[in-house]
Amino acid sequence: MDLALAAIRRGGEIALSYFRKGPRWHRKPDNTPVCEADLAVDEALRTMLLQARPDYGWLSEETRDDAARLHKKRVWVLDPVDGTRSYLSGEATWCISLALVEDGKPVIGLIWAPALDRLWQAKAGDGAFENGRAVHVSSRENLKSARLIAPAFVHDPARWQTPWPEDVFTMRLPSLALRLAFVASAEVDGMFAPGRKSEWDLAAGDLIVREAGGVISDARGRPIVYNREDPHPYGVVAANPSLHEKIVQRLAGLKPPARHGKRKTHATEKKRPS
Repeated sequence: MDLALAAIRRGGEIALSYFRKGPRWHRKPDNTPVCEADLAVDEALRTMLLQARPDYGWLSEETRDDAARLHKKRVWVLDPVDGTRSYLSGEATWCISLALVEDGKPVIGLIWAPALDRLWQAKAGDGAFENGRAVHVSSRENLKSARLIAPAFVHDPARWQTPWPEDVFTMRLPSLALRLAFVASAEVDGMFAPGRKSEWDLAAGDLIVREAGGVISDARGRPIVYNREDPHPYGVVAANPSLHEKIVQRLAGLKPPARHGKRKTHATEKKRPS
């Protein structure tokens, strides 16, 4: 933990040195942005952590994946800047997410938001903390009036077999790791995000949520196993045990968005005169 804390603090110093100073950036093949701060933090932490623990594996958003990690008992998992769009726009809602995974489970998790001066941390079996204060997930048991970080289509009844309560409050937050941290601190009652996610966005927050008394899973309610060959689980749900179950049940009834295409003219239909 001391090593991880020293590394993530160093990463925060590097990221802040570029913040709001017009860092160079470009788009990756998946159309997501990456800037020089992402790369500088990645390089610094990779060097620091692997020099100290050369027998550990490495998985990071900004490092070319190496299958050698699959044969390691312990693996560092890093997102050097989660919320790069926020970072580039000068907003404070970005963070560095660092986890140590052992045999597929996070055993150390750190989420450091230096522009907010907020540090969440957890060690397996020792509870979750924000800036040294113990945190616990929300105690809300029902979706009515729940505060969720969730997609806007929660409020589109056409997308759900069972519509959500009308008074569910939803908010957006670009950083996936920060969404998990906010669940752990009970700033929101829960969160969910369908679609392919990445282990580096989830590993640290996974442990922090669980050590704060919450439950986290993929969108189908299955535990997330880390250091997989394909490090992209399908979706994520995090909340207290009661709300988690209810959200997973709702997600089972999620319908695909309606497709709006050109209406075809059938042979039996009469075309309008030109």
